[in-house]
Amino acid sequence: MDEQVVLVCGPAGAGKSTHAARLAELGYRWLSFDRIAWELGHREHPVSVAAVERVHGIIRERLLAAVGAGERVVVDTSFWSRAGREAYRELLASTGVVPVVHYLRVSEATMRARVAPDRMTCWCRTSGWMATWRGSRCRRRTRGRCG
Repeated sequence: MDEQVVLVCGPAGAGKSTHAARLAELGYRWLSFDRIAWELGHREHPVSVAAVERVHGIIRERLLAAVGAGERVVVDTSFWSRAGREAYRELLASTGVVPVVHYLRVSEATMRARVAPDRMTCWCRTSGWMATWRGSRCRRRTRGRCG
């Protein structure tokens, strides 16, 4: 894969974070809306408009720094609107980088199963990686305790 910036796009439950994690394993720097929101203390969704702007501001800063350093980057947010994708294209235009959109499609049944109330994804406090919750039991995908 020779794409310097990937924008991961799709509805809730489509597998955006899973796709971004796979790209991170290939050496991409992973900029995740959910992870940054969590780092800022936002534990419930939807977050406020002000929080959305703050998170995207952090993503934009980190994105430009990474591109300037020659890193490959995957931006993991819904990019549900064309305007949102265009804003990132415009941001990168001055760098000469044209981002590629990876749109993830999934059936409605799969989406509903993935975002069911008894299943949610959290960020492990100690490891900083995703864990999947089913009911009250956490199945850690990586080492660390979840909180």
